[in-house]
Amino acid sequence: MEKLVYVPNPLLRQKADKIKFVGTDEIEIAKKMMKIMLEAPGVGLAANQIGILKQIVTIFFVDQETKEQIQYTLFNPNIISYSQEKIIME
Repeated sequence: MEKLVYVPNPLLRQKADKIKFVGTDEIEIAKKMMKIMLEAPGVGLAANQIGILKQIVTIFFVDQETKEQIQYTLFNPNIISYSQEKIIME
């Protein structure tokens, strides 16, 4: 699937599968996700948001100090710590 999935689509509530090996399929999915995210426009996208139940996340932001555009792709991401500080944005 290559379109964004919206609430109340049940795919958004399903657990995504861990990736055992990052191969060409996963790389291609990540490239599609980055393209879709940037066209949306957005700052982050999980694979289930395009109908794929794999633990892949893409992230885009602009560094406020250097103005550099930064893009990340994460496979099997885990939150290991977080700040109590909140930043409100739309």
